[in-house]
Amino acid sequence: MELAFADDHYLRIQVVGPGTAGIPYDCRVAASMKCGAFSGTVEAWLEGSQVMAFIESLNTLGATLGGSASLLSDDGALSIVLAPSDSLGHFALEVQMAEDTAYGSKTYRSLAAGVFLFEGQALSGVCRALIDGVGGKSDA
Repeated sequence: MELAFADDHYLRIQVVGPGTAGIPYDCRVAASMKCGAFSGTVEAWLEGSQVMAFIESLNTLGATLGGSASLLSDDGALSIVLAPSDSLGHFALEVQMAEDTAYGSKTYRSLAAGVFLFEGQALSGVCRALIDGVGGKSDA
């Protein structure tokens, strides 16, 4: 799945492996983003129940234009939040990627974050693409 907002603004998410056998939507994803001068790439574990709740929230958000949808990977490497940015029909997709590096007795966290802004008429397409990116099926 790729969401392209402009030449140098995109988010890509792809399921790269299954999670725990028998748990729907439990998976490992590869994600990359570029938001102007900021970019990041990460692989993250997604828990099946959190993915199902994210898909449900995206479907509700797409149908009602209200509320928000968020997903945080088990390991904290990927965070996605989609919500209205105002009452005029504008939306923000906030993405944060993290990588931990152990050095000596300490662990250091590197972060990349980006915000993708768009108009309400693009919302259903964004929701469908995010659902596809985590291996789900959209109601829209």
